[in-house]
Amino acid sequence: METYSSSVSTQPAGYDFAVASSPGVLVAPVKVERRPPRLSLAAEGALASLVLAAVALAIHGYHPFAEDGGPYFSAILKAMHPALFPSWSQFVSALTRFSLFAPLVSGVARLSGLSAAWANFLLYFVSLWATIFAAWLISTRCFLSRRARYGAVSILALSLTIPIAGTSLLLIDPYLTARSFSTPLGLFAIAVMLRLTQSTGRNSMLLWPSAAACLFCAIASAIMHPLMTADTAGFLMLLFALSRPKSAARFWSVAALCCLAILLAASISLLPAPATPAYSEAARSRTYWFLGKWRWYEIFGLVAPLLLLDLLTRFRWRRVHQGARSMALASIAAGVTAIAIALLFARASSVSYTVARLQPLRIFLIIYVVMILLLGACAGEFFLAVRRWPFAILFLLLGGVMFFAQLRTYPGSAHIELPGAAPRNGWEQAFLWIRRNTPPDARFALDAYYIGYPGEDAQYFGAIARRSALPDYSKDGGIAAIAPALANQWAAASAAQTGLNHETDTQRLAALHPFSIGWIVLPAASKTAFPCPFSNSAAKVCRLTR
Repeated sequence: METYSSSVSTQPAGYDFAVASSPGVLVAPVKVERRPPRLSLAAEGALASLVLAAVALAIHGYHPFAEDGGPYFSAILKAMHPALFPSWSQFVSALTRFSLFAPLVSGVARLSGLSAAWANFLLYFVSLWATIFAAWLISTRCFLSRRARYGAVSILALSLTIPIAGTSLLLIDPYLTARSFSTPLGLFAIAVMLRLTQSTGRNSMLLWPSAAACLFCAIASAIMHPLMTADTAGFLMLLFALSRPKSAARFWSVAALCCLAILLAASISLLPAPATPAYSEAARSRTYWFLGKWRWYEIFGLVAPLLLLDLLTRFRWRRVHQGARSMALASIAAGVTAIAIALLFARASSVSYTVARLQPLRIFLIIYVVMILLLGACAGEFFLAVRRWPFAILFLLLGGVMFFAQLRTYPGSAHIELPGAAPRNGWEQAFLWIRRNTPPDARFALDAYYIGYPGEDAQYFGAIARRSALPDYSKDGGIAAIAPALANQWAAASAAQTGLNHETDTQRLAALHPFSIGWIVLPAASKTAFPCPFSNSAAKVCRLTR
């Protein structure tokens, strides 16, 4: 038997030698698997979230000037170019008067040298990534297996444009708003709170960094969207209460927080509030404020998540942290409390709409995130445990459903409206012509309900045309509902523009005369003798002549 000196190594790369029964005896080499070092959980999640953000963009699309994205983009433009929108500018600035959203986006555009549209798009993609990455961090605090974590964030990425019951909210809008920042910041705060509560009982010095990080995320969210941050703060307090070691302490802490929220809502309802007919009309136009005006399937969207979360808490999962159960219980407590507040103090028949204006049911945005993460984790554990292809089929099916839903939501527009690309939507083409061919101080009128006109796709005039227009019923009505001082202007302008598409030219001139309007935008089928220097199959731009 051959022997070697122990001071000499002749071991081939990739092999180790088995331990010999006596010193200096060489035995047969054994192949050892050299696994590459894995990324940290945070780095792995950051990369996975980047991929899922690109997938989410491809599925859900991007429509920067549609719905609430239009007023928010107008506020960005006003921050960058104060001379824009010289008329009715209060409606442009009111939406962000308590937020640093517009200064932040405009500041990014200036510092980077990008246009407002490109800064808007890049920050939107960052918000997608941040939302999914925050969900990943939450998943690492809730689920032990990688299957569950990937299942949770994958299903969430596919569900970003799901409607939140009847609240008029989506998880993430296909355009940039203040919620695009407050949502991921709120989720980061929840992830840090889970870390904080799971560290209870350890060296107290280790808790201070987590507490500071949670507070930082909450403050950053508040300066973007104070209203949504209030919901996040309530959820964080519930999570902290549920971390108490004794069951009695947990129960009474949660009960005290829920009762405190109801008492606070009762106190707010007694505060003096605007009672003008114009403001009452603006408030009642927001039907999603009032639970009594919801349709049955919208109410089902409130009750079903709570029942489902209650069912999930009864399962004995072996591969989850206590954080998952705490989030489900906090969601149930928050949801029941919000429904109680809405029923008691946010009614269309109320004298004051102060509580309704705070929209307590918006807490369901967080509840939906929790529900989707738990369902996604279940799907990941079940489908990825044996084979990957069943989960791939589920991924493709859900992604396909959401993709076609978005195509139907914006049928007349490109699915991803990149900055600088020629618009496909005929109304957008008309608005773009106005930007290029009319003076900056031109004043426009459109039918009060133009946002909902067939093929218009809720594209907001001001964000694209960058010209002043009389406040409309839909988007500007929402601004008047949260800014009572603008209600009278909104009511007068909305009344003047109602039916504009179908009136005669004489009626149009009479209705618009008090507002010194020089231009009007009509559907292509509307009859008029006014000169119209631009027209296409969707709309025409006409100059008022007397």
